[in-house]
Amino acid sequence: MKHNLDLNDLYLFVQVVDAGSFSEASRRLSIPKTTISRRIAKLEKILGVALIQRNTHQFDVTHLGEQYYRYCLSLVEQVEQAQRFIEQ
Repeated sequence: MKHNLDLNDLYLFVQVVDAGSFSEASRRLSIPKTTISRRIAKLEKILGVALIQRNTHQFDVTHLGEQYYRYCLSLVEQVEQAQRFIEQ
């Protein structure tokens, strides 16, 4: 069964990596940490790969996660550019 990616989840993934933790991303975005964690877990399930290795004391982006982050970051930046274009 094919699942469609939610672009909001890609955005959240970028924010978590940029923040360096789920807690910091939660604080910056004013979104509950559990919501962010659940959305990233859903993204990983759809993709069939781990993007982030996490436990209570450690947060590491996997090798695939680092590569995927670059693609997602590019998408987020393009959406932000499109938004600025419309706002002008």
